Amino acid sequence: MTEDELDAAIVRLCGELELITLHVREPRREGGEWPGFPDRIIFGPSPPYVLYRELKAGTGLSGPQKRWRWRLRDWCRQDYGVWTAADWNSGKIGEQLAALAGNASTVVSDDPDPEKAFFKALYHKRR
Repeated sequence: MTEDELDAAIVRLCGELELITLHVREPRREGGEWPGFPDRIIFGPSPPYVLYRELKAGTGLSGPQKRWRWRLRDWCRQDYGVWTAADWNSGKIGEQLAALAGNASTVVSDDPDPEKAFFKALYHKRR
């Protein structure tokens, strides 16, 4: 799966879940001053309300992308992550988007605590 194919699949799923999404393309080519800014910003009605996601087809983060990761995740405490085709195939992306859309029934969990189930689905770790 290429990065463009991954992006198209994410856009389709966002549409199905009624999430708002914005794709930032090559800011340097379009006269922007934000090289490395995440590829996709996704807005939804449930916490954390906004996801910043860098899409990768197998390469690591560039220097400018690492700086944006630090700015968004560590400095501004935003939900920043990197998604790959493996994340799509494992269902991780679908689970995170479903949780953002507030579709808890879409998230598979045997946890009786809905808050824990939400954070497990969103971050794949215990809270």
